[in-house]
Amino acid sequence: MAFHDLIDTIPAILDTAIPRGHRTPVTTGAITWHHFDRDTFALGRTEIEIPGTDQLIGLYSAERSIPDSLRMRGHMGFETGQDALKEWLRRGGKPVHLIELATRLPRAKAATPTGSSCARVTRGENVHRALSRLARQDIRPNGRPAPFAD
Repeated sequence: MAFHDLIDTIPAILDTAIPRGHRTPVTTGAITWHHFDRDTFALGRTEIEIPGTDQLIGLYSAERSIPDSLRMRGHMGFETGQDALKEWLRRGGKPVHLIELATRLPRAKAATPTGSSCARVTRGENVHRALSRLARQDIRPNGRPAPFAD
């Protein structure tokens, strides 16, 4: 998201996706490896040239990065995805594009304590609901989303 100028902070750790089932590379660098489903790994992914080399690196689009940051908010922080979404919308991003992509992604399950009587809730449901609300333009005049009506 920093590459797309959607967040103001420079990440201290590089979040890198690899297809599920691939070996996690051994590195001493500040990298966090995320294993993504093989069927959706290429969604929103392009390759760019690393300046000064002839090598390419994969990069997810802003539209893919936002739902991923909301799905992984426990790792990345809740504000990161929200800030990126606000900036993307401010620049004229269309919520329907996020919804189309987010509905194709697997849903991340929220962790619940063992033996808990709480129902298992998927984080993906919250992401899809939030993006659907944006598509309906259920946004307050101050630019903040209206609270959920659940």
